[in-house]
Amino acid sequence: MAPPGDTWRRVAAGDDVGQELASMLGPSEARGVTDVVVDLDQWRRARRLLPILVDRHGLAWFLDGDTFPAPARLDDDRVERCVQVAATWIERRSGRAVDAHGLQTMRTLLIQHLRELVHAGVTVSRR
Repeated sequence: MAPPGDTWRRVAAGDDVGQELASMLGPSEARGVTDVVVDLDQWRRARRLLPILVDRHGLAWFLDGDTFPAPARLDDDRVERCVQVAATWIERRSGRAVDAHGLQTMRTLLIQHLRELVHAGVTVSRR
């Protein structure tokens, strides 16, 4: 059970945040989710922090460099390292540990942001 307060929120499937969570999940995962408890403070921090980390490292850092002529692929290890850095920072700032659902949500947010950048045609250059 979530602690009382305004930083925790039960998110229903039809809610704004619930719709965003459902859009991030795959069709098979979204069917079984009716509601989840979300730490809104951690959610907001992750939404701000992950794009900052992408800008800091550059899009090319997250891509596997050996895929030419095939389309670029995300490097899973680097995505995971970025999620761990974000989780550590959020834990220090909020004073609460990021649970497994929070890590999965951050991972999904990061992958979604990176895919949007790739599909938008952002220039990929090595630093």
